[in-house]
Amino acid sequence: MKKYYFAFAAFLGSALHATVALSTGTNQAALAGGGVAAPQDSTWVKLNPASIVGMGNRVDLSLEYLRPQNEIEMGSGGLPNAFESSVDDTGNLFFPHFSMVEQLDDQSAYGVALFVNSGYSSDYSGARSTPGHLGDYDRRLEYSSYKLSLVYAHEFNNGWRVGFGPNLSYARVKTDMLTLTTGQQTRGNNEWDDSFGVGFQLAVHREWDRFAFGMSYTSRVWFSEFGKYEDVTTHPLDMPNILQTGIAYKLRDNLTWTFDWQYLNWSSVKASGNDVTDGGFGWSNHNIFKTGLIWAVDEQWTLRGGYSWGEAPIDSEALFANAFAPIIIEHYLSAGFSYRVNEKWEIAGAYIHGFENSVTDNGGQIPLAEGTEVTSSVDIVNIGLTYYF
Repeated sequence: MKKYYFAFAAFLGSALHATVALSTGTNQAALAGGGVAAPQDSTWVKLNPASIVGMGNRVDLSLEYLRPQNEIEMGSGGLPNAFESSVDDTGNLFFPHFSMVEQLDDQSAYGVALFVNSGYSSDYSGARSTPGHLGDYDRRLEYSSYKLSLVYAHEFNNGWRVGFGPNLSYARVKTDMLTLTTGQQTRGNNEWDDSFGVGFQLAVHREWDRFAFGMSYTSRVWFSEFGKYEDVTTHPLDMPNILQTGIAYKLRDNLTWTFDWQYLNWSSVKASGNDVTDGGFGWSNHNIFKTGLIWAVDEQWTLRGGYSWGEAPIDSEALFANAFAPIIIEHYLSAGFSYRVNEKWEIAGAYIHGFENSVTDNGGQIPLAEGTEVTSSVDIVNIGLTYYF
């Protein structure tokens, strides 16, 4: 499989919606993607579907704007672009989200959510490689993955809640990256290709007087292959199974502290977990820790803040192969608010900053890429609107 060994350039881009875009919805964004035990709105259909019982009837709409900033400093080997010392890319991405919850009775509810599960766009000012520089390719990638979640939740007489349902996914991609099979641009020729996937989720939730617990398991999403880009990746670009669990504790009646642990099992998927020399991206399993505060100031205003940390799944051995989607940011800080306008309407806003981080390729899997450095940071703004019915 060595003939593929740097052609991958990370289709999975922000497949880590928990890393590039940490959340689905404004209130999740304000908590840096945490709060699995502290439901805030109908976007918890994704985060913890068991928690939607008792939430009321509501529709939540949001628009998330991401501005990632990436730069590649070329190494001294023959593979990176020999004509420029560095290339940069500043993107502008917009992710819409829709979710709804309706109570069936006092002990059960259903929810629907349609959202951009992941997405990435790279258009570097110069090519990643010398052949790409000569032919004006090997510098672009666009990838997006959409998910439809349908869930049912029920509360038992002992207070425990469970939630479950299917996830239906659709992904599309186009790129002009170089492949080592031909030394030329991929046969996909920067044209769109489609893939479909399916998975499921299971969750539990329990509240006591001041303490709450939540756990949500999202299965692997089994995707079909991108036929136009078989010369780029040798495996379907499945999403891994994800476990998120956490607690919430009321420090005061109107002040809640949350703590979450999220685990992404990248090694279970060949496309992400295999070494670059074996047809994968060389990603490590990913542990992310999140903490947040929810302050209900009064009946109208609620303020939220959060922090997230997780060691990047891309290390120095696989950096060059992931240059088009460098998921290397480790620290995120967030803040946001919601304001209840009246009994029917609510507005919300949130901001996340992903702090700059740099990783240098050590040539461990692609010797010619040694010394190539990628630097990445991101700013995210999310605005939301809620209708109660």
